[in-house]
Amino acid sequence: MPAAPFALALLLLAAPPEAVEESSDNPFGAVPTTPTTISGTDIAASARIGDRPLFVWHSAGPPKKQYLPLPKPFMFPLYTPSGVNVLDYASADHPHHKGVWVSVDEVELHLPGEDGAEGELLGPFKHWVEAGRIETQEVNLDPKRGTIRSVNHWLTPDGTPVLKEETTINAQGLTAMSRADDSSGYVMRNEGTLIEYDITLSPPPGGGTVTIGDTKEGFVGVRMAPALDVKRGDGVITNSEGGVGEKECWGKVAAWCDCSAPATEGAPGGGVALFDHPDNFRKARYHARGYGLMAISPFGPKAYTNGEEEAAPVEIKDPLRLRYAVYVHDGDAKAGDVAGAYQRYVGTPGK
Repeated sequence: MPAAPFALALLLLAAPPEAVEESSDNPFGAVPTTPTTISGTDIAASARIGDRPLFVWHSAGPPKKQYLPLPKPFMFPLYTPSGVNVLDYASADHPHHKGVWVSVDEVELHLPGEDGAEGELLGPFKHWVEAGRIETQEVNLDPKRGTIRSVNHWLTPDGTPVLKEETTINAQGLTAMSRADDSSGYVMRNEGTLIEYDITLSPPPGGGTVTIGDTKEGFVGVRMAPALDVKRGDGVITNSEGGVGEKECWGKVAAWCDCSAPATEGAPGGGVALFDHPDNFRKARYHARGYGLMAISPFGPKAYTNGEEEAAPVEIKDPLRLRYAVYVHDGDAKAGDVAGAYQRYVGTPGK
């Protein structure tokens, strides 16, 4: 396994920035949250929830002397409230699966021609399988609000930009009231961590029209740690529609999809859920596999339905905003209250 993510993960051991009071414009309204802090540089940044490590985010800057550039930005590791890392990195079967990442195949750029004529067509390019880098152009960290904003250019193999991506990552530690075991009253408990991905896709600086074809290979991906996936561990895939297992969850429309392992006497279990936001231009489907991949995407209606549903390629002339979330929790989907966390994400308090 490459040494770079492990070296950069040492950022998590650094002293956290001074904690701050909860912001008055907290996106979760009256729901209590634990402050998130960010520290690091434009190369790698670590997040903490209170005083506990949460994740390390890695950028993918341009090549430098004696520096081998990463193929895309990604997050690795990512911890549950009890300290379990839920992610794998560049596994042998799919080395392009790196923690949590954003990419998709079938990206084309239609360049503008002269006098209204149709210009040159570049692509399609398969960024999901890293046949073209996603290079970080700009990083802005907000240490107190716990946000990371990056501007990334999706490049052809020869380095020409074909897509501009602007992503803001915002992490919030959710807490909830629960009755104490001795029935003496209520106590606060860690419920999990909600990590929002607010993504805007637009044509590159040189202009043109971007199209993304119908594909199952995208868009926000997660590669589960071996102990928490179905094939190598005790993981179970479930979704908001009552689906259980790969057969009932792969390619299905759902508000959320989760892969997690239950707590046992010797281990706290844990897992990850992906959330679709109702304001997105199209409902998402899930690339949920028993070997540990889980991804959420609006770009593959035909691929996910074996041709039963048709949709034209997604055309991007103006900025396209997409909102998703990664929810990391202890235990299985029920113990982690995935359904309740989703309701908080979309702004409706869960019961």
